[in-house]
Amino acid sequence: GVVESKDEPVGANRHKRIRENAEECYLNNANSQLTRYINKSSKRQRIYHVGDIVDLKVSDVNRTNTSSMILPCKIVDSKCQDGETFYNVATVNGIIKESFQSTVFLDLTASNFTTLRTLNTDSLSCVTFIQACQI
Repeated sequence: GVVESKDEPVGANRHKRIRENAEECYLNNANSQLTRYINKSSKRQRIYHVGDIVDLKVSDVNRTNTSSMILPCKIVDSKCQDGETFYNVATVNGIIKESFQSTVFLDLTASNFTTLRTLNTDSLSCVTFIQACQI
């Protein structure tokens, strides 16, 4: 009878250790899956829509004779080419001839750029990217 009473706590302790170890493994696995998901989703390209306000990161495109590092734009068109989406954007001074991928944009849809939001792009002429930066 004495041996059985000693075995019971040892068995309970062993079971508790196994449960704690399993819980730790589960949490580590869940954490690594979450980290992997976050890394993967941050690399995924953002999808923009016509009318969205974005910030064109000038330094990512071209810094030739430009004073501004950023250029607020409105998306006026998008097209797919070889599985990639390219966007046409307009500044208050014109529609930029070149097309851009979303990786060179910063999302400004939450910002208040009333001038761009209400901009009638039908009356704008086309300008090159460098012209848009210099204006």
